[in-house]
Amino acid sequence: MANVLAWVIDNCATNSLEVTAVDYAYEDFPPTLEAGLTAINLDNDGAEFHEAAILRVNDGVDSSAEELLALPDEEVLTKATFMGAAFADPGDSGEDIFDLSEPGNYIVACFIPVGATPEAAAAVEAGGPEPDGPPHFTQGMLSEFTVE
Repeated sequence: MANVLAWVIDNCATNSLEVTAVDYAYEDFPPTLEAGLTAINLDNDGAEFHEAAILRVNDGVDSSAEELLALPDEEVLTKATFMGAAFADPGDSGEDIFDLSEPGNYIVACFIPVGATPEAAAAVEAGGPEPDGPPHFTQGMLSEFTVE
């Protein structure tokens, strides 16, 4: 799968974006992106697992990212469209391709719970409890951007 993704990025992606995730922020997510097929590489410089989940805010919705994500999941998905997510382990990177061809307002957020570390994942695999902290976006790992 990685080879296919690399080929698509090299041959099809209109835009490419490098984003750094730290515990609990995106360091360099730009406020504006050019419309088109966009490859996002997420470098995780934090101690926890992170993601860059992209949602397009539906036309006519004027709520802020914080207001939208405070709603129940079912209601959020009536006001925004999930576009996909790039995941990265601590100290690693991950990438994915997003169809950001439709201009509008977008959100990038991390929905992974606070406390999601490699040690916590190992404990879960051994039968322990899953991290039950609030999602990272509640700690500030959230940005709004516009696609033009």
